[in-house]
Amino acid sequence: MASFAWAMYANAIPHKSHRVDLTPIHWEAKKAIFGSAARFDEINDKLGWFKKELDGVKGWHASGWELTAEGRRIATIYFSKFHSKLTTSNAKLVAGLIDASGSPFRIPRDAFRSTTASGAKCRFPRGVMRSLVEVNTQNLKDTCQAAERWLNGDSFPEYLCWLKNHWSEYERCYGYQKTKARVKLALNQANVMLDISYQRRGEGTFVPTIYSESKAGRLYAMGHVNLQLCVREVRRLALQGCYDIDIENCHWSLLSQMAMRVGIDSPNISYYLNNKKLLRNEIAQFAGITVDDAKFVLISIIYGAVLQCRGCFDIFDYKKNAIEAKLGKEVVERLASHPVLLSLLNDLKAARRGVVDYYKGQTRKKGGVVVNNAGREINSTYSQTKILSHILQGAESEAMLVMIEELKDNIVLLQHDGVTVKMKPDLGELERMIQDKTGFSLSLEAKLL
Repeated sequence: MASFAWAMYANAIPHKSHRVDLTPIHWEAKKAIFGSAARFDEINDKLGWFKKELDGVKGWHASGWELTAEGRRIATIYFSKFHSKLTTSNAKLVAGLIDASGSPFRIPRDAFRSTTASGAKCRFPRGVMRSLVEVNTQNLKDTCQAAERWLNGDSFPEYLCWLKNHWSEYERCYGYQKTKARVKLALNQANVMLDISYQRRGEGTFVPTIYSESKAGRLYAMGHVNLQLCVREVRRLALQGCYDIDIENCHWSLLSQMAMRVGIDSPNISYYLNNKKLLRNEIAQFAGITVDDAKFVLISIIYGAVLQCRGCFDIFDYKKNAIEAKLGKEVVERLASHPVLLSLLNDLKAARRGVVDYYKGQTRKKGGVVVNNAGREINSTYSQTKILSHILQGAESEAMLVMIEELKDNIVLLQHDGVTVKMKPDLGELERMIQDKTGFSLSLEAKLL
């Protein structure tokens, strides 16, 4: 029950309905922990911690849950007592995580789960990454205090002026209520990360993080609460002093090179790759959104999101309607009139068709499947959008495999298209290794957190 409470309190996994207040809890998760979904419902009826706000739809999304007033009250009391103990030098914290069955949680040495989501053997190397991510607990405490000051309208600490500016920009674009929800989310996630980091016995404050390889080959941190899923400001403060090493415009760059190999010209994609900051800023100002959300728009369209709003009788599709669901109809209507964005979409459609046809042709002998660069299969009857996502994620994961093998113990946390490391590596050498081993020319950028 506590694991579900933490999931909803941190609300780190977005629900596919794009309702920001909901956390997806699948019936299989309830069955795995309680023996049956009905047993969970029986216990919850007595405690009154959670309420289901949205029924699951088979093949589309899991049920959407949120904490009740009683559940949130208990969590708030818990964290109040927790912070009180942190500020009292002679107070002893009760350490020791437990698993879902109530047994002591055994933290595995290796960061990678041995099998993939489909039951195949994980192809990522064993023993190269620890499963423990060390976090800066003082910064997490400061995040909680700063968030509470913002919510109460109190003066903000000067050394966190960048955080105040970040939330001010968010408020300028989306208004007070949405910013209030964002600040509360950062507060709750920092609280949960802080609590988990103190639960491990022994020296140091760490968050256990295990990764599972998806059906396409991408690595995802497991569980509802982990740093990979936290909002950017929480992750930045928790890992301050480390470096984010990102593959610049990973999927657009891969698509451009794949299209070029099959003889498809994509000048508008090339323009974006050569002018990414300019175009992102232009889109952000044009649509009245943040630069981070402009990035979201650009990555969403490659995954199949459309720049048109649903009609009143249209069925919601969490990928197709992702931009409308997150940013609203007015933003979509403004974006739909942006000339460069529309030209980019035309290039995308032509490149998608050509690349998918090529990969289908390469794997036709297998019959009924398309195989990506990571050797992972997808049914060839799926839509071109879904198959392209599978292809791009496979190529991305091959680049990630090179980075993991080369950087090894230097890695702190994995992102989807990059890594967070303790020491800044030689980016030029790493780019050469990626090209030699994958055949793709990808640019890396380093940001000090």
